[in-house]
Amino acid sequence: MNSLVIGDWIFDSVVYDADRDVLYLSIGEPQAGHGEETAEGHILRFNEDDAFFGVTLIDVRKILEEDGEVIVAVPPRPQLDEPQRKQLLPSDLSHALATC
Repeated sequence: MNSLVIGDWIFDSVVYDADRDVLYLSIGEPQAGHGEETAEGHILRFNEDDAFFGVTLIDVRKILEEDGEVIVAVPPRPQLDEPQRKQLLPSDLSHALATC
């Protein structure tokens, strides 16, 4: 199983939809909840208890090809005060964007 680390979060469910160019990242199995759009245009996912559990990266391959990186702001871990921003380079995302 592939995993991806952004800030202090480890996403162990990584699914790329090549037709839509969307990368779905989840801590544990994806679950029902709601989303909040980030300044970068991605979606942060929260469960019914408002606990953060995932990120949906929109146009991820397009952004990576155009900018050479994907920037996404994720919420801080409960013990931290500041949001964590992470630069995602092609080497960080190559395994997630690989198509079968």
